[in-house]
Amino acid sequence: MQYTPDISEYVSFTWFQWCWFHDENTKTKQLCRWLGPAHQTGQSFCSYIILPTGQYITRSTVIPVPLDELKTDEMKRQTSIFTNCLQERIGNSKQPIFNIQNAQEIYYTNFGDDPEDDNWDLPYGVELLDMETNEVNEPYLEELDEYINVQVNLPNKEGIPVLAKVKKRKRDASDQPIGERNANPILDTRVYELEFPDGATAEYAVNTISENLFDQCGDEGWDSSADSIHR
Repeated sequence: MQYTPDISEYVSFTWFQWCWFHDENTKTKQLCRWLGPAHQTGQSFCSYIILPTGQYITRSTVIPVPLDELKTDEMKRQTSIFTNCLQERIGNSKQPIFNIQNAQEIYYTNFGDDPEDDNWDLPYGVELLDMETNEVNEPYLEELDEYINVQVNLPNKEGIPVLAKVKKRKRDASDQPIGERNANPILDTRVYELEFPDGATAEYAVNTISENLFDQCGDEGWDSSADSIHR
């Protein structure tokens, strides 16, 4: 059974398009900007729109402002007033809302909340305010390390390939991990301690470990060196 989806809600408007909507209070059409379809509202095609006050609402009676009409002097005046009011309320992409002279205003006065009022509601609730901060658990962080407990094919003292196990990060005299993680493998300077089957340990840079891991994988990502190593 073939089914043709209705995509009219995605092609009827463009993001932030100038539109008219029917104001139930004044029984007149008012200017707004289109934000997207409101799937959870109403039985027909409803849209999210934003008003010059910064408030966003849903309406089904929304129509685009014709491009020719937007070019008229009257519409240029109305859209300019709308934009100025909206930017005074929520800011804009070109001018940061951060005020270095009064840093506490950021995120609050732009949305109508008084920064001096201790009764404002946090968007994530108040439970996070009472959370206790614990010290970082280094053993736990090591368990999250992607290389810890990995087995890599490396030559032992006799030059025979064996599976060595990555045990932990190498640490300096101050018990700090040597090297730093970096998204660029070339700049990753971490050093690990590896244990061989005979109990011997050795230090290897992360680049050496990753290169050998890559070499022992086949084209489909499976370990292709299992038959050529001594455990």
